[in-house]
Amino acid sequence: MKTDWQNTLTGKNIKSCRLPIRTLICAILSAISLSAACQGYRYQDKALKFNIGIKCGALYSDMLYSALTTATSIGNIAPAVGATTELHIYDIVSIGIDALYTQLGTNKHFYVDYLTSYSNIGTSHIEYHLKSNAINFRIPVSFYFSDLYSHSTWLKTYLTAAPDFFYTLNGNIDWKWTHLDDNSVVDKKSLKLSSANMRPLNYGIMGGIGVWARYEIGTSNVISKLEAVYHYGLNNTFSDAEINKDVKTLGWGDLEHEELGSRTYRGIEVTLTVMFERRKQFRDPCNSW
Repeated sequence: MKTDWQNTLTGKNIKSCRLPIRTLICAILSAISLSAACQGYRYQDKALKFNIGIKCGALYSDMLYSALTTATSIGNIAPAVGATTELHIYDIVSIGIDALYTQLGTNKHFYVDYLTSYSNIGTSHIEYHLKSNAINFRIPVSFYFSDLYSHSTWLKTYLTAAPDFFYTLNGNIDWKWTHLDDNSVVDKKSLKLSSANMRPLNYGIMGGIGVWARYEIGTSNVISKLEAVYHYGLNNTFSDAEINKDVKTLGWGDLEHEELGSRTYRGIEVTLTVMFERRKQFRDPCNSW
């Protein structure tokens, strides 16, 4: 009569040994994976960081008119002030929400020859000023690429990008026609911005670079960010009424030889952000290893 170990050697119990062997292999692979995960985890700041604060700076904006290629454009400078939040996902990525009060605008100067059925008025100088007070909403995603070569916890550089929205609150369009022969003002008009001459919600994309720093004030962690971004509008800011020619566009839309075309915004913004950091610490799952 064969003993159990002899049955094992003859293969009768080999089938019953397969499950423990597979289990052992799975356990070894799991241990290796968890060990690797723990090593990566130790490189991360083991806390969920939520920052909230204020952002202030300046926006230089301009309007690009497809049908007005000969005009001299000066652009418009306005403050940009508002609230900002930031949620860090690991140490190299964050997502935030910004809401800034600012102004889109332009200052155009161009020359036209006015011809009527009864006379030649001559060359005239047209001044066109548009100012749109707006709330700028964006959802920036930032990538802190300094962590790729340095594990600094107080100073980082980053890239940022976001969908960009400007909601028009109010504003005005000023237009002045000056006769160059005697420098006399032939006509001037001013209109309040409305849905008849400015699309209420305009959108685009935003991208830029920045420097991020963390320091302590008393018992609080404070975050500062210096950021420069470029705004690129994607939609036509002319209203539907202007596009459908239900109303005349103040400035040049009433000139017979000019077409309306499209009007899109552009902008360069520089801001300084100050935020207070809120942290939720997580237990290190690797402490028992």
